[in-house]
Amino acid sequence: MGITRRVLLTSLALSIALTAALLIILASIGGAPPPAEAAGRALASATDGGAVAAAPLRLAAASDENGEGRVRAIAHNLVSPTGRINARAVTALQALGSPVIPFLLPRFYGEDNPTQEAILQVLEAFNEPEVVGHLIDTLATVQSPRMGRRIGAAVHAMGNARCCDQLLELVFHEREAVRLGAAVALRTCLSANSAAALTRQISQDPSAECRLAALESLAAAPDDAAEEALLLAVRDDAADVRLAAVKMLARRRLAGFQDELRRLSRSDSSPQVRKACAQALLALRMHGAAEPEDPEPLESSFNPAADN
Repeated sequence: MGITRRVLLTSLALSIALTAALLIILASIGGAPPPAEAAGRALASATDGGAVAAAPLRLAAASDENGEGRVRAIAHNLVSPTGRINARAVTALQALGSPVIPFLLPRFYGEDNPTQEAILQVLEAFNEPEVVGHLIDTLATVQSPRMGRRIGAAVHAMGNARCCDQLLELVFHEREAVRLGAAVALRTCLSANSAAALTRQISQDPSAECRLAALESLAAAPDDAAEEALLLAVRDDAADVRLAAVKMLARRRLAGFQDELRRLSRSDSSPQVRKACAQALLALRMHGAAEPEDPEPLESSFNPAADN
């Protein structure tokens, strides 16, 4: 069955290549559709199976010097009529390189739909200043928290620290989706200013999701930059934020938080938080960072009247 499938796929790839070559010949005579667009559509439409030949794009290259025809054709197939993202079209556009950027940037405006997600998947492969700048400008306008988080993650993955000042301004934006994306993106910027802004966000942001994202962005910060944020987070109203803070404390083995961990292990309303605190205290003791708990006072267990 596997061999038959591979044979069929190879035949399909060869057919696409031959079709593209025929289109180029016909175009030279006249009356045929632009070969770059036809080849690009053929490549992007072949979504199933294993290897798909890149020959159609190579064959069309000579007649499409700036690549716009290929970009346009493949971009037309980024999303199926049912809303499914065409992973092969995404990969093909990324492989085309720089001609993709001026074509797709104006078409990305941050709405939460499959087409915008597909365009973002292409753009996040290009760590170029114009791409990063456009993503941050778009982040400032998003309405959807999911898309805000996605844009923030894309900016973070690009690792461009030159955008930190812009992101710091967005941390306190009036819209939750913008603040969330900025908090995620600031993982790229491990400066004193970004740590202070994220700590302030943990203390003030009304959204638990934003506070959690801010805390997670401080995961790689030095202990002295993260301690204030951790102290705020272990006392947060949201159990998810407290749990994340306790787990971060366990990884850092900060002995100065033993009292907080003991308090939470006994009284926190969340069983997951209580369990995480007990595990964190155990880890501290195993590494010699924790002091033994004070024993109960003798008066509480000794009754002199019992001897009489």
